[in-house]
Amino acid sequence: MDFELSSAQLSHFIYMESLLLADARRKPSYTRLGCCIRGIMCFLLFLSAGCWLGATLYGKFYFYFYVKL
Repeated sequence: MDFELSSAQLSHFIYMESLLLADARRKPSYTRLGCCIRGIMCFLLFLSAGCWLGATLYGKFYFYFYVKL
C-alpha cells in the first residue's frame, strides 16, 4: 500500500476539510451527540419525576387504605 499523497490530493483534502469546518461553524451546536445527551437527560428527569409522583401517591393511598381503614 502506498500512503504517499500527491500535492493535488493533499490540496483537495485540505480544501474539503476547510469546507467541513466552515459548514460546522455555520450550523448551530445541535449535533447528534448533543441531542442524544439532551434526550437522555430529559428522559431521566421525567423518570425521576414520575418515580417521585408514583411513590408519593402510593404512600398516600397506602396510608389511606391500610392505616386509616
